[in-house]
Amino acid sequence: MSGFAQQSAARARGLATSKIAEAEKLQKSWFKTNKNEDAAQLYKEAGHQFKAAKDLQDAGESYVKAAQYFQRADMLGEAAMSFSDAATVLKEVDASEAISAARQAISIYQGQGRFSQAGRLTTLIAEVYEASGDEQQAMENYQEAYEICIADNQPQKAHKWLHKVGDLAVKAAQYQKAGEVFETMADFCLSETRLQQANAKNLYTRAWLCYMVYDSLFGSQKGQEFLEKDYNLAESREGELIREINGAVEAMDEAQFTVAVNVYNEVSRLSPEFISLLLKIREPIEAAAEAAEQDKGAEEDLPDLDAVKIDVADDVLPVNEEGEVDLT
Repeated sequence: MSGFAQQSAARARGLATSKIAEAEKLQKSWFKTNKNEDAAQLYKEAGHQFKAAKDLQDAGESYVKAAQYFQRADMLGEAAMSFSDAATVLKEVDASEAISAARQAISIYQGQGRFSQAGRLTTLIAEVYEASGDEQQAMENYQEAYEICIADNQPQKAHKWLHKVGDLAVKAAQYQKAGEVFETMADFCLSETRLQQANAKNLYTRAWLCYMVYDSLFGSQKGQEFLEKDYNLAESREGELIREINGAVEAMDEAQFTVAVNVYNEVSRLSPEFISLLLKIREPIEAAAEAAEQDKGAEEDLPDLDAVKIDVADDVLPVNEEGEVDLT
């Protein structure tokens, strides 16, 4: 940080500290009638100064204080905005406090019917959980953001968050859930404009892949359903891949599976996710092939019973002059 920047930050911190001192003094006054509102404004201004100084923890705490005083003054809209400001700065330094502030803002916004703001903060919570590696909580909050946006008649924004649910479900190996999400999105695209209908093909393909990993019989049935539902998919290279892979899995034919994948990959390079899912789909076929090979090897190791010579003592079993057992 340059000398000028350091001086600016120090000046901002000094202003913030003086604002807080003024707010605390105000609360001790017996005569001020609007002291909650005035204190809230002072804490809000302190938050702005701390933010300018890059002191995000102090900025967040000041915004929370401002929100609490706005609540006491029955200024819920201002309180929600300050909780929102707190969540925005705290997500960089204190995940749990950021989530707490965001949830308090969401509660107020939902009570006021301000669903767009509530949805935005719900995605902030989801992003905080995702950054921390908590995929389950991230999925749940992206799902909640989707539902809020649907209730607010914002389907395009809603499906942006639903797509995040699907991506995280794949990452968390929740393949049935991922398939359901991508199928829902594909169905939505199919009901919209021609441009959006074209997006259904890729979403149905992703849904089919996830369903196939979850359960190959169920996945094959869903794949056929998607082909019948979306003519763009049925006539595409993805549609041909679905038919070939379904056939290979049903026949447990590893060669057919490999050919189908290679033919597709020659024109459309497979993504890492696509490859990973296809490898999982192929696992039962490989296992069956290995088991068959082992069975074949075991049969080859069995002795030729017709060529076995039975060596027994004369006094145990009767033998003829050639040394063979004579049971006549």
